[in-house]
Amino acid sequence: MFVRSYILAAAAACLSSAVIAQDVPEPLTEVTDKVSRNDDAPESIFQRDDGVCYAYGIDFQDGGSYFIDSRSNVSFTAVSQFEGCQNDTSYILLVNDDTGDQFECSSVPTVPEDTAQLSTCPIEKNQMATGNWTILAIGNNGADGDPFAWQRNFYISVGIPETSTYTPTVTYTQTSTPITTITSTSVIQTTSTVPNTKTITIPGVIKTKTITPKPVTTTSKKIITRTFNRWTKTQEIIAKTVTASCTIPPRPHFPDPECRIIPTIIPIPKGLKINAKRADKPIPIESARKRFESVRAAKARTEQLSERNNIAVRSPDAPTITLTASTAINSTTTIYASTSTITDVTLTTSTALITNPPSTIKQGVLTTTITAKPKTKTITRIGYTVTYRTKTMSLTWTRTTTVTPTAQATSCKRKGGHFGKADL
Repeated sequence: MFVRSYILAAAAACLSSAVIAQDVPEPLTEVTDKVSRNDDAPESIFQRDDGVCYAYGIDFQDGGSYFIDSRSNVSFTAVSQFEGCQNDTSYILLVNDDTGDQFECSSVPTVPEDTAQLSTCPIEKNQMATGNWTILAIGNNGADGDPFAWQRNFYISVGIPETSTYTPTVTYTQTSTPITTITSTSVIQTTSTVPNTKTITIPGVIKTKTITPKPVTTTSKKIITRTFNRWTKTQEIIAKTVTASCTIPPRPHFPDPECRIIPTIIPIPKGLKINAKRADKPIPIESARKRFESVRAAKARTEQLSERNNIAVRSPDAPTITLTASTAINSTTTIYASTSTITDVTLTTSTALITNPPSTIKQGVLTTTITAKPKTKTITRIGYTVTYRTKTMSLTWTRTTTVTPTAQATSCKRKGGHFGKADL
């Protein structure tokens, strides 16, 4: 019989003012005050017994909750590490706690120490059911060591991963200039001379008559051009492929709890006694309090380490698959510039009539006729034309596809790691 000298988190969490139950066949050895504490290695608060082979769960850990993809026909696997063991092998069993079914998985070596060992079970993921499951690690521990039997309990949710679609949005920015028109009136002053029908008679020998021709009209043209922008939109998609990263959960601070399940499909190692029912024994309140504080401190350091390293929640299969839409949503932002003013000129004509002085008649004398130069009247015609200048707004966005090479996936699984959310 051997002594489990580490503290069970479950037992410590059930601290009460009366009696604390301990899940070991013999009383725990108080080590809190005897072992120096190492913040970088919380497990150092526990004393290891010589000759005892301890097991640790990596991908499936005691008390954990995990997701399994029900569409997968891949065999269930589990990764373990061992410590303090002789050169031997360990049986690995998978137990469905709800039905009692046991599955013998492939045996794994217990050395080298602290090395991930992968065991494959004869059940596919799509054959598993949601509920409580247990992994048993049982072995002889060589010729010189004590036989061991450990178990890790966890909960599995079996289902189809949820799919969420992420649609990127690209924003076009264009500038628009408002236009206002101001109309001003320009007056063209013209004169027109008309003959005077009155005559006067004066003494003299010369009669002078002035004739003014009709005004000569000239026309000039002025074209005002208004230019507007027409915008077109283009998108350039850059395809980027990245390799998925493998996340390996840190080894738990505590070994697997003692086995309370009797294996029915493998021989029990000689000299190994498995207590199927708990033989609870009280421990002092002060000792339980110190151990509870040690466990809580270790848990807090683990959470801080996870936040610092941005470690994702453990999940053998990704519960959510994120798809990136192939086309981005277009949105246009318009920035309005200062108002542009166009002055529109309207032409009007004002004509002044000038009457020539009366004709002077000198009787009996030669009449002289004078022809004046014609007056010039200018008419300006203003026309408008509109032109459009085409400009293109271009945006570039990157669509990233995450791939997992087969070799890398196999290596990650052997180490007990997993890949995060798939980005397809």
